[in-house]
Amino acid sequence: PARGQAGSMSISNRLGVSARYSIVDADPRADKDELLAIATRNRPGPRERLELKYRKYYEHSPFGSPSVFLARDNQSEAFVGMTALFPTTLRVAGELVAAAIGGDFAVDAGHRGFGPAVALQRATTSVVKERDLSCAYGSPNESSEPIVGRAGYADVARLTRFVKLLTARPLAERYIRRPRLAALASTVASPVLSALSRERLQRRSASFSVGEPDVFDGRFSKLWELARGRQGVTSERSAELLNWRYEKTGPVEARGKYSIFT
Repeated sequence: PARGQAGSMSISNRLGVSARYSIVDADPRADKDELLAIATRNRPGPRERLELKYRKYYEHSPFGSPSVFLARDNQSEAFVGMTALFPTTLRVAGELVAAAIGGDFAVDAGHRGFGPAVALQRATTSVVKERDLSCAYGSPNESSEPIVGRAGYADVARLTRFVKLLTARPLAERYIRRPRLAALASTVASPVLSALSRERLQRRSASFSVGEPDVFDGRFSKLWELARGRQGVTSERSAELLNWRYEKTGPVEARGKYSIFT
């Protein structure tokens, strides 16, 4: 395949993409600026947060580098879309299985619809066999779900997300558009939410205690050895991987604000 701009290689001839676009195999390091530019245009939040995520998942993942693809508009020669397939491991009935997670799928607003979206997703499914992976999976939103279906993904289950509100701030910011009024409503409602919390009304058993360790240690490894064989399919949760996932190791300034409760 011909090498395109930004050090990427074109693979469009086997993905059935429109002649206007090319799908190119990107390099997480050589094409970092292009990938971050697309992410910044299509994702909410400050660029600094995107850069931290990029270093974590693209450059320092214990599973290795992801397979990344860019969509190029052949008329303007600009990159207008991206997607990635991140290697990971699953436990299936206790056995370790090589897998991947699809993510960071984004296409610029002017190139959606009949643009390169489906071809980008087909590029990720073509990598599964090439990297000797057992499967790839993800949790698409309502907009991308039809696209990943056309690319060969199967709908295997519905995802239910459970959230425990610790303050009223998320609700206040969602339904009250004026920032100052939302902040005031959160300040007033949060103590009420805390006082009515079910956990405050429950009596704690004297045979258990709650701790807050700084890192995941050997106790978590022992717990995981007992638990992993009882799960149907679940992600690998060794102490080493948990410390990476929840940013408990490395330089102090790079550590996250996650808390561990035991």
